Amino acid sequence: MHLVTPLPLYYAKSHIEQLIEAVEAGVPVTAGTVTIGGASAPITIAGCVVHSLVTDLTAIVLSQIIREGFLLHRLIRCKFHGSGDGSDRRTFSIGHG
Repeated sequence: MHLVTPLPLYYAKSHIEQLIEAVEAGVPVTAGTVTIGGASAPITIAGCVVHSLVTDLTAIVLSQIIREGFLLHRLIRCKFHGSGDGSDRRTFSIGHG
């Protein structure tokens, strides 16, 4: 199962439920977030990485509470707002390029 949270530092109730069910069933899980520097996270690389790691570590801790020793894979992806990806800094609409 691949679980991606839309916002850094936040897990929706449905994401937590999916993670719990997958871990209990022994289904392999990859968890991560799409952190967008300058929009949903600080513009600096350090701030972007910290937001990503906190969200990923939350999933790891939750999975370990449910099933000790469970291997959860992490996905760290940092985009930077307005970095040639079609983002509009005036409206904060995010391009998917």
